[in-house]
Amino acid sequence: MLQNKLLRSWLLFALGALLLANLMALVLVFLKLPILSVGLPLQSWFARTLVLHVDLSILIWALSVVALIWLLHIPQRLQILDRVAMGLMFVSGASMLLSVLFGQGQPLLSNYIPVLDAPSYLFSLGGFVLAISIITLARVSVISSKWDQLPLSKKMFLLALWAFIATVSVQLIAWWTLAPLVLNLQRAEQLFWGAGHSLQAVYLCMLLGGWFYLLERSGVSLALIARLARHRIVIISVFSVIFTPLVISLAWAPDDPLYRQAFSIWMRLFSLPVLGVMSMLIWQLLGCSRQGLETSCLWRVSAVGLSMLLFFLGVVLGAMIRGDSLMVPAHYHATTGAVNLIFMAVIYDLLTAAKIEGSLQWQLKMYAAGVVLMVMGLAFSGVMGASRKLAASHEVTAYPAEMAAIVLMGIGAAIGLIASFWFVIYAFRSLLAPGYGSSQISVSKVMS
Repeated sequence: MLQNKLLRSWLLFALGALLLANLMALVLVFLKLPILSVGLPLQSWFARTLVLHVDLSILIWALSVVALIWLLHIPQRLQILDRVAMGLMFVSGASMLLSVLFGQGQPLLSNYIPVLDAPSYLFSLGGFVLAISIITLARVSVISSKWDQLPLSKKMFLLALWAFIATVSVQLIAWWTLAPLVLNLQRAEQLFWGAGHSLQAVYLCMLLGGWFYLLERSGVSLALIARLARHRIVIISVFSVIFTPLVISLAWAPDDPLYRQAFSIWMRLFSLPVLGVMSMLIWQLLGCSRQGLETSCLWRVSAVGLSMLLFFLGVVLGAMIRGDSLMVPAHYHATTGAVNLIFMAVIYDLLTAAKIEGSLQWQLKMYAAGVVLMVMGLAFSGVMGASRKLAASHEVTAYPAEMAAIVLMGIGAAIGLIASFWFVIYAFRSLLAPGYGSSQISVSKVMS
């Protein structure tokens, strides 16, 4: 009973973070409108809102779901550690919001992890990462010795756990190397560059794990990929790639240009195996479509397909990046959209048991459509040279094509946000509805 309450509380926290991230996204879209007065302090509002939106969505919401999946699929005996992590998570989340509400610190819009230059905000983020680290370290030795017997999804969730350990190690090395540290934009960029890249490996492992999990639940055979995953050379190669960020951090200092270049190259190369797995999955799904699947399972396959589409779009846009334009957020909104959609689908599977309402299938499709339209608008703006991280008063929209790209971005953002709010409302109602039994969220057996 206690474990089920823990899981529900953890999911409520994750949903709360996503809700706040969506509200911040609404403010960002509003501040991007070119009709706003230039006499207002738009850039100051925009920067602080952007920090909160990115940290809530990329860190708090996403890592909370990652930890929830670990709690579900990699159980361990020391329940007290999970309860301590949950308490620390709620305290750090509340402290972070208070830092923003009281206007503490200047926003530093560093890539991947923007922050406020305020001790309370930085300690809050550190407290949240510590909470996730407690969940991680309590599970390091669990099921590692039973690798060959695990389904593919659990293998990927375990790899994500090790990738998170590598990410925290990279961040600690950066702190140690740059200390004593006076934080400014340049220093923040150096401080979070390595860990920000390494964190993407955690999400890509979880993305693959989510694909495998939903397909396993649908009865799709993954025999070909499973055979590959058992080869020793494949296992060694995967772990080598995951711990490459640690090698880079030990080889170069964060303020060395080679450090930045090495992480950029590593991140590009990391996407290639994911594309390879995706192509094998598509081939497998084409074979399954001829055999036919149960109607109740099709929504899971559809969710995987939509996520694959978003990820592929993100990779293509990433290859088109030339300079620091809106093509960059177009790339990462597509890839993070792929991860978010899979997280939504996994949570639906958790809350609705075997059957999902037809309207929720439309929610996933609506979210995917919104992300596609938004990233295309961002990409078109980037091609025309629009700058990142600036409010409307700093933009020049002299041509109809520029206005059309902004409108496309706004329409896509609106559709995606409506779909995201739809998901949050449904999940909250499911968790808080009278009579919702604690047995509906239960810990999966490791060897199931």
